[in-house]
Amino acid sequence: MHSKKRVWIRRELSLSLKVIYFGTPQFAATVLADLLHHDVNVIGVVTRVDKPQKRSSQPIPSPVKTLALSKNLPVLQPEKASDPQFIEQLRAFEADVFVVVAYGAILRQVVLDVPKYGCYNLHAGLLPAYRGAAPIQRCIMDGVTQSGNTVIRMDAGMDTGDIAGVSYVPVGPDMTAGELAEVLANQGGEILIKTLQQISNGTISHTPQDSSKASIAPKLSKEEGFVLWDRPADKVYAQIRGVTPAPGAWALYSYQDKPEKRLVIRKASLVADKRVYGNPGDIIVSGQQELLIACSEGAVCLKEIQPEGKGVMDSKTFLNGHSQHKLKLSFTKRD
Repeated sequence: MHSKKRVWIRRELSLSLKVIYFGTPQFAATVLADLLHHDVNVIGVVTRVDKPQKRSSQPIPSPVKTLALSKNLPVLQPEKASDPQFIEQLRAFEADVFVVVAYGAILRQVVLDVPKYGCYNLHAGLLPAYRGAAPIQRCIMDGVTQSGNTVIRMDAGMDTGDIAGVSYVPVGPDMTAGELAEVLANQGGEILIKTLQQISNGTISHTPQDSSKASIAPKLSKEEGFVLWDRPADKVYAQIRGVTPAPGAWALYSYQDKPEKRLVIRKASLVADKRVYGNPGDIIVSGQQELLIACSEGAVCLKEIQPEGKGVMDSKTFLNGHSQHKLKLSFTKRD
């Protein structure tokens, strides 16, 4: 078992510690809003450069940038965080601490060395498990029942720094990745404030991670949302929940021998009865006109779906225009 390493810091410091906040998506904006609400002294914000979004050629500011500008905070958007000019800009702030939440790029040691008391990262998972970009999605896909936030003092590795704090949340049996992300974001500010208080009063301690228990959670590809039905229903359902809302669960279907189309699964549920409903991928219509898909054991109910070229609809609406016996699901992804 690792022993704790205590770092003593002058006790006269308070939460007037000067903080630079690194973050980009809505998750990070939620945490930043909580820090600002509790009067954390954020003196500057670093976020990724504006990028065009779907259906728009115009660059869109990140949620963190939008929030920071609304609070009149200085915003830096380096192309590369290792750029010497950017490093000099950071040094000019004379920050005590950097707080990093879903920034979206690896920070090199030259950045980590800038603040007086180091860089602290809020990781949306229970380290050392699920190191990487997709801890929330991967843990749900694996069927775990507990997740949480981990605060680490960053080093040059990927989520390998010493642990400064942990908080826990249960993962409900029907919770999607989007729902878990919201819970963790709402909780994240609290554990970061506690960490900053401990830095301020000199009680902060750091526990090395047990690397023998480490696992990797790489970013999900769109292909990982393709559903294969030849597995037990609870595994299929975990996959669907884990990729919802992004990159999204999807299947391919054909109707009346027409070319295959994509079927995006927006919402599903696990059928309680675990009996064998048919061959994996068979389509069954329940007495309530719900669309059930047979798995190797049990079935999954498709509550809300989006056929290619159509809007989101419930399964009853979909079935009104499609005969069950002429519908087929594919087990092969198309290019």
